Amino acid sequence: MAGRIPQDTIDQILNETDIVDVVSRYVRLEKKGGSLFGLCPFHSEKTPSFSVSPAKRIFYCFGCHKGGNAIKFISEIEHVPFREAVQTLADAAGIEIRLDEDESYRQRREAEQRLRQVLLESARFFYRTLSVQEGNEAKRYLLGRGISVPTQRAFGLGYAPDAWDRLTLHLREKGIAETDAIAAGVCQRASNGRLIDVFRNRLMIPIFDFLGQIVAFGGRAMGEEKAKYINSKETELYTKGRHLFAMNLAKKQKDEALIVTEGYFDAISLHAAGLTTAVALLGTAMSSRQAQLLAQMDRPVTLCLDADEAGINASLRALELLRQKQVFASVVTVPEFKDPDLYIRKNGASRFKALLETKMDELDFKLRLIEKQARQDDGELDVFRYQREATDLLAAEENAVMRELKAELVARVLHASPAAVQEEVARKRRNEAETAVETPRPKPRASAAQVADETYVLLALSNNPDLQKTKGFALEEEDFLEEGFRPFFESMQGAMAAKRYSYQYLLSLVEEAAPELADALLAAAIKSEQADGGTVMYRRAVAALKVRRFEREKHALLEAIEQAQDEEARKPLQNLLKEASEQYNTWRQKRI
Repeated sequence: MAGRIPQDTIDQILNETDIVDVVSRYVRLEKKGGSLFGLCPFHSEKTPSFSVSPAKRIFYCFGCHKGGNAIKFISEIEHVPFREAVQTLADAAGIEIRLDEDESYRQRREAEQRLRQVLLESARFFYRTLSVQEGNEAKRYLLGRGISVPTQRAFGLGYAPDAWDRLTLHLREKGIAETDAIAAGVCQRASNGRLIDVFRNRLMIPIFDFLGQIVAFGGRAMGEEKAKYINSKETELYTKGRHLFAMNLAKKQKDEALIVTEGYFDAISLHAAGLTTAVALLGTAMSSRQAQLLAQMDRPVTLCLDADEAGINASLRALELLRQKQVFASVVTVPEFKDPDLYIRKNGASRFKALLETKMDELDFKLRLIEKQARQDDGELDVFRYQREATDLLAAEENAVMRELKAELVARVLHASPAAVQEEVARKRRNEAETAVETPRPKPRASAAQVADETYVLLALSNNPDLQKTKGFALEEEDFLEEGFRPFFESMQGAMAAKRYSYQYLLSLVEEAAPELADALLAAAIKSEQADGGTVMYRRAVAALKVRRFEREKHALLEAIEQAQDEEARKPLQNLLKEASEQYNTWRQKRI
């Protein structure tokens, strides 16, 4: 892959990084046995369940189950991608990262750096212009909307002057190529071929990416232009739907729910009102990428989109996307006014903060919408429509407690008993179960004992790879379950042969492909110091894996023999069964 950070470099960074020093910048740690403990920075707790192992260079929380190496810690605590976390630790360790990259990647990366320079210089120009006399009208406009000077500075707001080519001339003076200015979306060719500014007589709003780098601009007209707002075109740095406006600011507020709005000024007004976790979609509909960005923050989300029909539909789509990403989301509807910015300007920040307390979870929001749509022109409820759609919604809910709680709400609207509503919901669920297409059974999960033994031998090998050479006790892929660590064993063998196998190497493999196994691996590594390469314990664990392996083979062969058509087909299977039984008995003896 072009632009990949070499594994050797990652290994060097991890080896030269003291994870205790890294974590201690955020968590107060106290020594307890071979590990250090403190209050988890990723969830609220009163009793320390967050642990750091200096020997294994990992962290793990027994409460929320977050864990990993120093790179994972920085990525989680700072909410930055893997590459950014690696760069942070590399800078601290004084290690230069040289990417494995081909020529096309290098050229693309250099082009992106030039675009970033254009955008940064443009933002500086707009910011300075707002501060001088010709920016006075824009300043009055902002102050009139309740956007204070500190808030203006926090968002880097600026002004594009009412002239054809002021920015163009400025960029030219700075030695920026015309092609780069055009590619960045701040300049364009006029019909006569002259290079002119894209944004003129507009309040300028920089759009930052997750890491705080400018990727685009939005411009709000200060005159009578037909287009009230215009945005940067899509570029190598900016694609609509891949960014959340103000996320670079909102991410700094730890553990607080994120408020998702539609437009620039919705988010800016909320920040000005002290609600500094507000972000904006830069459009009506949430994209899958934006939902993923919100999921990375690992916080609840409050949707506060416009109250018109388009906003309601956007809220429904956003709720679906966030549920898929396992993000808890609620909805606030703004009465009388279309958007949060208008509401705050009309009623003040305190009224809006009170409004946030009325937020509804997904089921409440949908039930209220069903009731609203079932109301006829005279205000009377279409009872049949409401009860049908409301009970359909509850029947699709998997959580039995939530079904019962919401049944009471539906019953109040219908003036019926909760028991009657619950019975109708149960009837629909029975009907659904009877007509549902049978789905294939999922693969059984590995038993706790199997996971424990697989984990133990791999931890032991990370401390002493030579254990794999123990005569008569060599591990094979078949000793691991497919739903266990088997998929990683081939890679581990290659790493052991190259003398590169370590706990960090194993964890990096497992974290990416099987996070549920990474959790078991981390917990075992923190809890136990017994995986110290002791030959006796290692042999017992290997023998246990072998016993289960040949027991599985015996059962599979017995089933195959029963299904065989004739004696000729059964005979080779019976020979294999005999061999498996012999191996099973042999390993049972070794296990004792």
